[in-house]
Amino acid sequence: MLRPLEIRLSTAQLAAHILVAIYLFMLVGRIPELIGVIAGSGFSIFPATWASALLLTLLSGSVLSAMMSRPGTYLAGLTGWMILILPLSTWRTGSVKFLTDMWLKSFLAFTLVASAAYTLKHCRRFMLVLALATVSTALQVAITSVENQARLQLSYGSLAQANALSYHLLYGIPFVYLFAVQKSRIVKTVGILTMLWTTSTVLRTGSRAGLLELGILAVLIFLRLDGFNKIKFLGLFCAAILAALPFVTADAAKRWATLLGSPSSLLESKIESSENIDAAYLSAIESSESRIRALKDSVRLTLERPITGVGPGNFAAASSDPSQLKGRKAVWAETHNAYTKVSSECGIPGLALFVGCLVYCWRTAWKLYQRARRAPAGAQMGEIANQAYCLIMALSLFAFNGMFDGNSFMFYFPVLVGLTSAFRFSAERALAAHRPAPGPAAQAPPPAALSNTPPPRAPAEPPPIASAAPWMQPGPRTRTHPKFCR
Repeated sequence: MLRPLEIRLSTAQLAAHILVAIYLFMLVGRIPELIGVIAGSGFSIFPATWASALLLTLLSGSVLSAMMSRPGTYLAGLTGWMILILPLSTWRTGSVKFLTDMWLKSFLAFTLVASAAYTLKHCRRFMLVLALATVSTALQVAITSVENQARLQLSYGSLAQANALSYHLLYGIPFVYLFAVQKSRIVKTVGILTMLWTTSTVLRTGSRAGLLELGILAVLIFLRLDGFNKIKFLGLFCAAILAALPFVTADAAKRWATLLGSPSSLLESKIESSENIDAAYLSAIESSESRIRALKDSVRLTLERPITGVGPGNFAAASSDPSQLKGRKAVWAETHNAYTKVSSECGIPGLALFVGCLVYCWRTAWKLYQRARRAPAGAQMGEIANQAYCLIMALSLFAFNGMFDGNSFMFYFPVLVGLTSAFRFSAERALAAHRPAPGPAAQAPPPAALSNTPPPRAPAEPPPIASAAPWMQPGPRTRTHPKFCR
């Protein structure tokens, strides 16, 4: 007989789990881009992987349960809303291309991850895959990185931009941390080295959002540790920063300095001081001004079309409309805010679905973390707490990054939602089975001492009332009482 937490997987489910793990590693590790640079092709491998994984998850019958979960309902609702408002889009061709090239692929990532993780062990394996993908990206940075305007980035692909590289590395740090606290010395060493290298790389990108996100991750990890481990972590974190400082350029430091004031006031003070305006410093100020301008444009478009927005993927085109520029030069750029990007392109209903899904996932991870900590001690409860806190860190980081980057429709969020959905079912099953052992049966009280005194007689029952209804007569109650009548 199977124990309560054991699940017998079919061949299709096991094969789907393996293929989704491979797909997840290729997706987050940016393997197709690397193969494309090395061999000149390789993208055909990726579609074949996810198509086979999708077919097997459909055969296993787990896709429907993933869609019927609360997170799945949120994302499916957002997808349906995008399709519904498509005829009202300001640029239908652009919206169709955005859906097919971006969002539907991201929604596929949620579907595969949520459908192919059946137990806590499977969730942990997917988290290990994300950690290994982060290690892979760190190795690519060590080998193929270049500097553009004194900022570190990859020389190819979607990470050939400093801010994108910074968040991509930080996205995987919670999963690296999950395995850095394990007992295995080899795993712990690789995890710690990856975290130290990632810290150094994020600082060298000169990303202002990355600097703040690095501080948030450090605080979350510090709060999770206890006792002497807090002191060791502070020492390692400070050592990583000190080791990276010699490689941090002066231009990156000047970009960080713009966090201390508004862009316009910094530029005015620089001009009034009659100093030569440094090119890197001026570039950082102009970048901040363009972000603020894009934020205002996204809010304006949201207020103009609060229900349907301008259409999925149409913010850049709508904000560059000559009738809305008011004398400004047209700049084809995305908004650097995930929330106003959703509201300006999909309206308030789309924003409600997006934020509702994010809040639900965060609260789910937090509740499971608290339940696992309050449960009786056990190895499985510790594993649930570790995985839940890992998701808390990843979701918190994504929520904070959303204020500086418009990555709302990329794969980052759907992967986290899929992991949270699968983890919730597995963790609740484990928590329900992990019940404290029943205490010893209550012993019967000792018999009373023998005595010649007879026990007290019970008071006599009053005589029956002749006029009472049949169901009021003393004796066993029958089903003639109206209470029992059907």
